[in-house]
This record gives sequence, structure tokens and C-alpha cells, in this order.
Amino acid sequence: MDDLITTERVGIVVHRLSRGEAGNTAEIAGWVGLSRAGAWTMLDKLSRVLPLNFSDGRWQYVDAHLLQCEEMIGDDGKGQRWTA
Repeated sequence: MDDLITTERVGIVVHRLSRGEAGNTAEIAGWVGLSRAGAWTMLDKLSRVLPLNFSDGRWQYVDAHLLQCEEMIGDDGKGQRWTA
């Protein structure tokens, strides 16, 4: 893994997390050959622009589609609703 460039490391981590894998910082560092501090820095920066969550010591990708709530914006009085 030492021959990977930064872009490749980021791609591997994002791919694995977005497919449902989760891991603590040390585990993710092992995926791409980084130190724990290096992995933390990468994940922290990625979490600013991607839906990554750090909870109970583990990083995971949050599927925003599962979190969406319907916002009712209209009702025709016959049970038909329009949502945004």
C-alpha cells in the first residue's frame, strides 16, 4: 500500500465506506497504509464534504436516502399529497 498516492487512498476509503463497511480509525488506516493520525486527518476532512459519521469509535458512511423525510407541501382534500 505504500505506493498509493493520496487520491487513491481517498478513493479506496470512500468506496469501502460507501458500500457499508465501517471501521475505527486504526482499521481504516490499515486499509490504505496510513498512520492512525494520517487516517484521522483524512477522515476528518472527508467528513466536511461527505456524509461520514464518527460514532462509538467507528467511521461510517451515512446513506442520506434513508434519512430523508417527506415534507408535505399540498393536499387536494382527497388524500392526494404532494411532497418535496
